[in-house]
Amino acid sequence: QPVAHFVNGQYQGVIDMREPNNKHYVFANHGWDEEEIDMFEAEEPDTLIVTQGDRVAFDRLYHLSFSAADEQSYALIRQLLDVDEYINYMALELYIGNNDWIRNNMKWFRHHYGGPFRIVLFDLDAAFNKYGMVSDWLSENFAGWQMTTLFFNLLENDSFRRQFIDTYCLMGGSVFRPELTKRLTGEARDRIENDLRAQGESAQFMVDYIDKWLVPYSNSYANFLKKFGLARLQDAEAYRLHIYSNDEGMVLMNGLVVPHGEYHGWFFSPMTVEAIAPAGMRFAGWKDPQTGSTVTEGPRYEVPEAYTTLAPVFVALDDTERKAAGVYGVMINEVSAANNSYVNDLFKRSDWIELYNTTDSDVDLKGMYLSNDSTNRHLFVFGQEVSIADASYILPARGHRVVWCDGVGGVVSCMPLSSFRRAADMFASRLPTIRGRRLLPTRYTTIRQPSAAIPTAARTSIG
Repeated sequence: QPVAHFVNGQYQGVIDMREPNNKHYVFANHGWDEEEIDMFEAEEPDTLIVTQGDRVAFDRLYHLSFSAADEQSYALIRQLLDVDEYINYMALELYIGNNDWIRNNMKWFRHHYGGPFRIVLFDLDAAFNKYGMVSDWLSENFAGWQMTTLFFNLLENDSFRRQFIDTYCLMGGSVFRPELTKRLTGEARDRIENDLRAQGESAQFMVDYIDKWLVPYSNSYANFLKKFGLARLQDAEAYRLHIYSNDEGMVLMNGLVVPHGEYHGWFFSPMTVEAIAPAGMRFAGWKDPQTGSTVTEGPRYEVPEAYTTLAPVFVALDDTERKAAGVYGVMINEVSAANNSYVNDLFKRSDWIELYNTTDSDVDLKGMYLSNDSTNRHLFVFGQEVSIADASYILPARGHRVVWCDGVGGVVSCMPLSSFRRAADMFASRLPTIRGRRLLPTRYTTIRQPSAAIPTAARTSIG
């Protein structure tokens, strides 16, 4: 996060404050002591430096990767490596053209007594630097290196290869969609621009640089992916797909969540899209936003091998449907009991609960309650136990709010959700603390990813 830097009361300018990327990172985010983890870093030339524990598990993973095409071996690989996270990581690094990577700036960790390897994303100073890195950069520069060999071996597995292809396309069509990225970099610029101008500097050049890099690449990334031999797409055709969303519900592409429900990019067949309605609504069909006509009434649709435009349609449940579905006005939309992604206003990755207003009207949360004790449902009543002077308890229509469950006292009462991972009786036996926070003007946080929607059956109501 950018912060104003003072030394002995004298303003020094704007600097970046970052979370330390060391052994303490794992303890701060997962609660594992350094004696409990295996951790290593990659350094040139093709060296893995073990900083904690040992590399026995990695060596087993590396050995198994040579038979990754075999589904039994791949099942064992998934026990040793968080494959979904690994695919996201590799697709991101290769898409953004970070050419100061894989030979270094790579850190893995796992719990020594079990669990898959996780990967730390850091040091992206050289990102947006090389077009089409996916096509030949690894094979031309790092052939035979352990990390390259591991990736290439895993691509021999059909499901891994397909997921990597789809994830790489999601990077271009959704995650780094130029119009979205330009808006986000513009917001980041606005936070520090006044301070930078006082120093005779500006962040505008970086906004322009990233935009000029992303726009042409968003039109050509499929061609570079086709040139990557291990993707086996040399004879495949890429097709253009546009999915327009009103930020309601969830959209999946071949089972992968589309961030923000919006996609404007290339895809390779076969491609199945699926729409999942949020609580309080039902899916009413896919339509073509250009013609307004209904494409299909079912939530799953096999996208044709052609230029395609789609938009999911969701309509509100009537009273009878809401009652039958067990949908209440405000529901617990998502529970994160092992958060390692989102940072709260205290720069901590605390547990959180997301509330969702299923109705078309604003809801005042005051008087509603949260509890983890069936014998005391009024354990925490919004606006009663502790008043937060600058907080708005209004939950907008179809809106989301996050309540941080971080154990910080003085605001409300409920313990961190991480106890779900340990023992349910511990969760019920201790007095928790729930604290409403918001990174925007008020004190509750609005988080739209990854929660967009969860099937109604998976939801829990609050009083």
